[in-house]
Formats: sequence, C-alpha cells, structure tokens
Amino acid sequence: MSDSANQPNVAELKAAGPYCVQCGSKTHKHDFEGIMHSKCGVCGWVDWEAPMFVAVAVVEGKRTDKRTIVLVQRANKKWCMPAGFLNTGEHPCAAAARETKEEGGMTITVGELPVRILTPPGKNQNLIFYRAETSDGVLQHGSDALDVKEFAEDELPEIAFPLHVTVIKQFFAGEFDRQ
Repeated sequence: MSDSANQPNVAELKAAGPYCVQCGSKTHKHDFEGIMHSKCGVCGWVDWEAPMFVAVAVVEGKRTDKRTIVLVQRANKKWCMPAGFLNTGEHPCAAAARETKEEGGMTITVGELPVRILTPPGKNQNLIFYRAETSDGVLQHGSDALDVKEFAEDELPEIAFPLHVTVIKQFFAGEFDRQ
C-alpha cells in the first residue's frame, strides 16, 4: 500500500480488481465508440487505459564488410532491436539509450526525432523507433538479454516482433539514411 495516509495508489486499486480509483465502487465494462473501458456506475469515472510507450533503438553495427544492425536475443530465443518500456518521467530518447546499455552493453547517441512511431495490432502500446549510433562500449549482453550481436541482412535470425521485422527491412533498404 502507498504511504500517503495509507491510501492505495491507482496501480494498487487497479491490481485489486475492477474497482473505481476515485470512489472505490465496482466498475463495469462500457462501450465507448467501439472500445471497451471500465466505468464506475456511481461516480462515472472512466479508466481510459493510457497506452504504454516503448522506446526502440535502431543501431547500426560497426562491421566494415557489410551493413549490420545490432540485435539482442530475448529469453524466448528470438531476436529484436534493443527496446523497453519508458520509466515514469523518462524521455523516449533516454529510454532507448538506457535499454541499449542494459541489454547490449553499448553507449549510443540517439537521434532527436523518431524514425517511426508504430502501434502493434491489438496492443495498447506505442513503439517509438529511434536511429542511433554507437559511441562507446562493446557488445555485451545484460541481465535481460541472452546475447547481443550484429547481423547483416542476409544473416538475420528469427525476429521476435512483427513491427521490428518491418523496421529492420526499412533500415536495410536505407529508408533512415535520409532522415
């Protein structure tokens, strides 16, 4: 329980079940223009379920024989670009840099503007893809990655997420070189 006069916080109330975070009454699902949200029948509060933001680093590798992209291996043995959820108050560029350091051991310089903002079908997430350059460090996987490597286009392993596949293809097609 949160320490503010022993009052539960929003996350604690949501975790406790379908109860209103404003008055504590039971909520029910309500259709708002085709999207189901929890609504309190007593005070009218609606849980709009804000999307989760994920920062993704599109990092070009250092190999000189071929163009490569840096990928990390997840626990499911599939690969993806360094990525992770933003912490409260964290800028997406900082999150992309943090996740790349945590998962791949590299310090990166992140572009100021995202190269893509995409939403996975059926997910309440926004993926923010940033072009990044390595500035320091060596490829060394962190605690939440099994491995980290550079891959050329003809060497790509199985990719974990469909939107990562899309962006990796765009990277190798040179679509981010002009930005």
